[in-house]
Amino acid sequence: MAEVEAALAPAIGTAAQVVRSEIRAFVLSKKADPDFIGELRGLVETDSRFATALFEAPAALSGLSPERLGTLRLHTAAAQAPQAAERVRVASEIAGLDAKLASVVAEVPRSFYDANIEKGMASHVDVNSPLSTGE
Repeated sequence: MAEVEAALAPAIGTAAQVVRSEIRAFVLSKKADPDFIGELRGLVETDSRFATALFEAPAALSGLSPERLGTLRLHTAAAQAPQAAERVRVASEIAGLDAKLASVVAEVPRSFYDANIEKGMASHVDVNSPLSTGE
């Protein structure tokens, strides 16, 4: 995630801060335009100034819901840092598989469990010991 954060880090100059404030005001003014919602995704994916302006401030300052801002952040991360976004996607997929495995294990009936089998699996055969002839 550090790679994504670095890609979306805002510039700290005064002029850059003014531009980001104007961008938020522009997005807020377009809040009622239904066509702008789709256009906004393209803007934050391609123009880092839009991305940093929206992500550095609370969602209310740009007129977006926190959920919409979170969705935009995911799309922007995928566009700005695709390798890091892919690693996050794979990790999330693996976490989902882990949860599915836990639910399957919980459904396996206890009748399949046998303590003697567990003990047998914990033991091993020493292949270097001499063979016993039974005498």
